[in-house]
Amino acid sequence: MKRMATPRKEPLIVVVICLRLIANVQGRYSSVLCDEGDSNALLEFKAEFTDEAGQLQSWKEGTSCCSWNGVNCNFNGRVRGLRLLNRNHLEAPSMIANPNISTVAGASLGRLAALNYLITEGIHFNGPIPSTWGSLQVLTHLNLVDPNFTGSIPPQIGNMKDLRNLQLDEGELEDSLPEDICKLANLTVLQIIGNKLTGVLPPCMGNMTSIQEISFGSNFLWGNIPSWIGNLAYLKKLTLSDNLFSGPIPPSLGRLTNLKQLLLSDNLLSGSIPQEIGNLTELTDFAAENNYLSGSIPSALANCTSLRFLGLHHNELRGFIPKELGSLPELTLLQLFNNNLDGPLPAELGSVPEENNLSIDVSNNSLSGPIPDTLSSIGALYAANNFFTGGFPLSLAAKAFSVDLSNNRLSSVRQVGAMPQNPQLNQLSLGSNRLTGRIPPWLSSLVNLGSLDLSSNELKGGIAHSLFALKSLTSLNISSNPLNADLPTWSHNFTGNIGSLDLQGALLTGPLPAKFLDSFPNLFHLDLSDNFLVGELPSNIGDRVSLTYLDLSSNKFWGLVPATIQNLSQLSYLDLSNNYFMGPVPSKP
Repeated sequence: MKRMATPRKEPLIVVVICLRLIANVQGRYSSVLCDEGDSNALLEFKAEFTDEAGQLQSWKEGTSCCSWNGVNCNFNGRVRGLRLLNRNHLEAPSMIANPNISTVAGASLGRLAALNYLITEGIHFNGPIPSTWGSLQVLTHLNLVDPNFTGSIPPQIGNMKDLRNLQLDEGELEDSLPEDICKLANLTVLQIIGNKLTGVLPPCMGNMTSIQEISFGSNFLWGNIPSWIGNLAYLKKLTLSDNLFSGPIPPSLGRLTNLKQLLLSDNLLSGSIPQEIGNLTELTDFAAENNYLSGSIPSALANCTSLRFLGLHHNELRGFIPKELGSLPELTLLQLFNNNLDGPLPAELGSVPEENNLSIDVSNNSLSGPIPDTLSSIGALYAANNFFTGGFPLSLAAKAFSVDLSNNRLSSVRQVGAMPQNPQLNQLSLGSNRLTGRIPPWLSSLVNLGSLDLSSNELKGGIAHSLFALKSLTSLNISSNPLNADLPTWSHNFTGNIGSLDLQGALLTGPLPAKFLDSFPNLFHLDLSDNFLVGELPSNIGDRVSLTYLDLSSNKFWGLVPATIQNLSQLSYLDLSNNYFMGPVPSKP
């Protein structure tokens, strides 16, 4: 279950502000003569690393270190800041510690007694955090992204009495958090993401009353989420996602009235969601997906009036979706899929402001009843694999980009409601339902429709020319329906934009007309298998040079396979089996 599925590792606001301030004063004392001891410490640091990107090219003996790239000095010539950033560090680190050095890489930086900030990105130390850094008594910001540290966090880190921001993201740090970290009384941000930390959170952290952010995402921490976290009155962000925490979500978290982000996804949490979470009126993001949470979704969440993202998917939640969620004025993303929810889809969700472009995913539950016709303001609805009945409310086509109602019990193709003016719907999936009758004509009025899936229903009759004529339609799947019809042809020149056409198992009869192929010059995927098509293949099939997938198997085609088929140079899949063809299949030259 070790995977990150949830938002959102956002850059720390405090770090961004810090960097801007640094940029403003970077050159203020660049002409000051650098302290000799600081210069030597930096040159030792340089000698320990390969520097393929040339970040330290300006670091030369005999020049003032205050003029070196990434170095910031105070008016006395002491190094007060070091900032070395590689924005492309995910592709390749810019600096890598030399494996042959006899000392701990970066240890010399502990001699920079005036150092106020140390900020690096993509510099691989490939060893332990230097214990000498405990001597940096005036350091306020230690922000290292992708440093690839190994081993334990040294207890000397507790000596950095002025430290306010500690970030050690993406490395190989292991073992438990040392209790010495609790000595950092001024710490406001503690972020150690993407390492291999184990054990429980030290109880002494409950005394770190100045802390505003705790982020330990993507580690191997275990145990219950401690109730003492509720004592951290200034906490704004709590990220414990992608660990091994178990047990319930403590109700004491409801005391964190300044909390904006509560990220608990990808753990082993169980029990119900406490009603007290509803006290968090500043909360914008609540992610607890991929756990074992049970019980019902508390209606008290509607009191979290700042909530934008609610992710409770992949749990064992039961009961109704609270209609009160429709009163959340900021909600933009509601993810409840893969649970055991039942009852109706609340009509009240249509009350969320239109400008939010609300995306709702309730797939893979046991929801039932008709789809409400009040959802004209939402941006997307994913509700596959439920037990919804009735028809498709046209109000859903007004603003939504994508609607997936596949694998339900929809049975009616009749028009439900009025067609919106300029409907925005681009993707519609109604496959694997119980739709009967002819393909509904109102589909041809969805002028922005790009993808339509009607597969595995009981639709009959031909396909309306007006549906093929939709200029925006590029993907059409009507497979596994008893259409019992011929492929259409046009008496006039007609060109459609369909690139993917799946009519497999649709009881099609008659020939494959040359005009039909001429009408779709953009075809790259064509499946006409498992039908009753007859006659010879038209030679212009070789004109569809964009085809990568062609399945004509299990029909009643006869004669020679046209030599022009060898023109299909992009073809990666071809199946002509179970027909009455004679002679060889022409191969590519």
